[in-house]
Amino acid sequence: MISVVVPVYNEEENISKVIDEIILIRDRLEKIEIIVVDDGSCDNTVEVVRKKQIRNDIVRLISVKHSGQTRAFRIGIDNSIGDKVVLIDGDFQNSALDIPLMINKLNEFDAVLGYRKNRKDPVFFKIIPSKIANIILSWIFDFKVYDYGCSLKVFKRETIDKVKIHLVCEGMHRFIPFFANIYTKRIIQIAVSHRKREKGISKNGLERIPTVIYHMLTLKAGNLFPVPNIKNGIVAIFIILTSFVLFLIDRLIFSGSFKKLIKDTLYLSFGWLYYNFVLDIINTRKNYNKEYLN
Repeated sequence: MISVVVPVYNEEENISKVIDEIILIRDRLEKIEIIVVDDGSCDNTVEVVRKKQIRNDIVRLISVKHSGQTRAFRIGIDNSIGDKVVLIDGDFQNSALDIPLMINKLNEFDAVLGYRKNRKDPVFFKIIPSKIANIILSWIFDFKVYDYGCSLKVFKRETIDKVKIHLVCEGMHRFIPFFANIYTKRIIQIAVSHRKREKGISKNGLERIPTVIYHMLTLKAGNLFPVPNIKNGIVAIFIILTSFVLFLIDRLIFSGSFKKLIKDTLYLSFGWLYYNFVLDIINTRKNYNKEYLN
């Protein structure tokens, strides 16, 4: 069986198309299940998915409190039963039509990583920062990855079960290629399609940069479960303030109106800051340690 894990947060205008496209390829695959993990959406995402469930028994919905994409991926993986696991975003920018080819590659490899060859995102605020990050992360971790930020990935069950133990705090999903490389060298990267986001609001802006830098440094230092101790509170406060400023700049440019800016700020930034930093950085979540690798 193939399990397709789709994390979503406020994607009422996109999730239906994502599910439809996955269903479209089911005849080209073996038995399949679609696990949609709703990360506490405050729009009609859940209602849209429930309507899909009525007509398609392969669609499963898991609703959780909003705590970020990393936890949504982890919950989806934990609840999947397939011997092959596909990860894909719920914003309809990735194409499920690439999945059959990636699945076929599992005959030779343990993990297949997609990379967006012709990425359809804003150049300055998305593409350039990502290219710089990919170069730095590949150098730091001594493992060249073309696109750390591409969510479309396919794994054998035994590989993803090892990788998922590292998905313990928000932001760790960006380092899935690094974690996979710890457990297997049988990894291939292939070009996948990418669409411009036509509907909804991107959940990743410039504010993610300080978080990526922080996690990169902790991972490089050998902490594979980077939930910092309370002594790092000053660093945490700096990251929070820097990220918040970058978030406001990002929203101001792309919101298009003052009313929408206020709405985006209220719905996204304050909840995002609370869950991603108060829970992770100030260490109110369990601090996993290296014995979990054994």
